[in-house]
Amino acid sequence: MRHAVETTLATGSARLLYASRDGELVPEPEDIHGEGVADLHKGRVWISYRSITKRDAAGLLRKRRSLLTELFTRISRRPRELYFDPATRYKRKRDGSWSEGLPLRSWEEWERSGFHAYTRETEHPLWLLQPLARLQAELGDATPEEPVRGVETRRYSLGLTADEIPALIWDELAQPHALPPQKAHRWYRPGPFPKPRSVIPALIWLDSEQRIRRMSYEARSYHPWESNGGEQSWWITTELWDFGVEIDRAPPSAPASQEA
Repeated sequence: MRHAVETTLATGSARLLYASRDGELVPEPEDIHGEGVADLHKGRVWISYRSITKRDAAGLLRKRRSLLTELFTRISRRPRELYFDPATRYKRKRDGSWSEGLPLRSWEEWERSGFHAYTRETEHPLWLLQPLARLQAELGDATPEEPVRGVETRRYSLGLTADEIPALIWDELAQPHALPPQKAHRWYRPGPFPKPRSVIPALIWLDSEQRIRRMSYEARSYHPWESNGGEQSWWITTELWDFGVEIDRAPPSAPASQEA
């Protein structure tokens, strides 16, 4: 697996897509959060990002149609230009300048800050490359797949553990929402809280040159007020193509003092 990561990074750059979808492995156009370009050597990403997908927005409106929901989905569907380096996220402000960089931290730190002073490490579209590079197990049998953007690939199923995933991210992914019962918000029902996972399912699609064309992992959340019992899962996907593309964007040089 390390060889596939190194081969991918050696291309230097690529165009990038970021998406999420409930229960399905392959995202469709309505599941896309945004597209951009990645500097694979330096772990930098520029992306036009929407907080919720078109599919999720439609689902919210079907479930709870109100002026407040319509306003929320309209605001959340507005594209925002984001920039990531390996440890920080920046957001383009309305005047064209960049916000102050927010450090990428764990879910618990993000929660303690009131959900605004930090941003979660898993927001970085390339974060999965690090645990993939640490994976010691051999790739198993591949599943032939439909082409990814016209390129033939083979899909491999993986299981990532705390040995591969950095501790801050593991705390978030192993436990739905990474909120132990004693730290749960007032609207959470009292136990039983879902058991932590010991393995995080992941998938990669490799082309004939052993480059990663698509990588996904299964995330979970816990919403006890939902009628289905509260536990939900979905696949978060990063897709790469056009390797070696020229990057004509610059990182923020003088970020403003406050987040937009």
